[in-house]
Formats: sequence, C-alpha cells, structure tokens
Amino acid sequence: MQNLFLPTHHNHTLHLYVFPRAKERDYFRQATRIQAWDEYVLVSVLCTSISYSALQGFQLNTDHQGIFFYEVLVRSAVQIIAGFGCLAGLYCTMVFSLSILYTRTALGSERDPQYEDFLENTLDIRINAFRAFSMSLGLFAILVVIVLAEDLPEMLHIPVGGVMLWALLFGYRDWKTLVKEATPIYFDIDDNNDA
Repeated sequence: MQNLFLPTHHNHTLHLYVFPRAKERDYFRQATRIQAWDEYVLVSVLCTSISYSALQGFQLNTDHQGIFFYEVLVRSAVQIIAGFGCLAGLYCTMVFSLSILYTRTALGSERDPQYEDFLENTLDIRINAFRAFSMSLGLFAILVVIVLAEDLPEMLHIPVGGVMLWALLFGYRDWKTLVKEATPIYFDIDDNNDA
C-alpha cells in the first residue's frame, strides 16, 4: 500500500531512519565507550608531565646533601621511579590516543567491520596500556611520598611517613577492588571461573 503522505521513492529512506538495519551499531553507545578512553589519556599526560618534571628538577633537602648513601639512594629512587612513570604514561597515552583516533575514524566512516576487527585485534595492547596506566599512577603516588618526605623536617618523617604509607596501602586496596569489580564490564567472565 502506498503511503499517502510521502512519495513512493522516499518510503525506503524513511524506513531506514525509523527502523535501522539489524547490524547497524548504536553509535551513541560506541562513542561513549571510546570517549571513556579520553580519561586514560588525560590522567596519563598529567602523570607523565609531573614525573618528567621530577626527573629534571628534583632537589634534595639541603640538610641531606652530602650524606653519601642517603643522597645516592634518594636521587636514584626518584630518577628510576620518575623515568619508569614517564615511560608508562607515554605508552598509555600513545595507545589510547591512537585507539581513539582510529575507532572514531572507523565509526565516522561507517566501517563497522574494520572497527570490530580493530577492537578485537588490539585488545591485548589496550590491556597492556591499562597496566601501564596503573603503573604510572602507582609510581606517581610513590614519587609524591618521596618528594614530600624529603621536604619535611626530620622530626616529621616517621609520623607523616606512616600516614603516607597507610594512604598508599589504602589506595592500592581500593584500586584493586575497583579493577576487580570493573572486570566483568570489559570481559565475559565464566561464573564458574574464580580467576
């Protein structure tokens, strides 16, 4: 039966807008999924730049300069932690930035099969980038503790150091819980598998 309100040649177009094809993807949900990766990039860039600043400009407390073992230990720890933090943050930034770019391009170009292939073929890389993101955050937290402890008067090292150690352990515990609870969002997990 011919539609009385629209010419016949428009019926097919109207049908596609009102009733999308079964294989068309929900663009809004996919765009939201990709947009979530922006947060990894933003936080990684911040951690990387602050770690790089520590790598370049860490200053030992003047009271601690000249204490050979302590000076070498603290400077080395800051250099190593900041260096690994920078590299982990850069890796995470690169992976998620390129993933955002390529997936948005695929969706915008209506290349759904290529989009699916990209997501599937780069899953392990994004998992590694998440691990690098987590490592960067952890190293950043340790770096903050070292720099803060170094700037405090000596009489505050033990009490403030204890509070900072507690905060690190508390943060790690909560991070671990969050990651565990979020895992089913990203992966299909068999209910019988406890791993």
